[in-house]
Amino acid sequence: MSATTVSSDTMRGILTKLEDIYNSQAALNQKIAVVQMALDEAPDSALEEVLTTAYGNAQRNAELIKGAIHTYEMALNARKMEGS
Repeated sequence: MSATTVSSDTMRGILTKLEDIYNSQAALNQKIAVVQMALDEAPDSALEEVLTTAYGNAQRNAELIKGAIHTYEMALNARKMEGS
């Protein structure tokens, strides 16, 4: 479905959902960082390795979603300009 056949309201709803996903990924990274800091008091190299991988994955996901948000915002703004 192209952006020209989708209503602006629908596009804004999708953008809101993308922002929610981004915020969830950022919150996940914060939670992982808290656990990583707790491992300073109770070291566990296997858990540290898993958390490092999970953090990296969540960070990459956040970056992908952030890029999608930017692209989608541009499409929404272009649509608004066409309607003006």
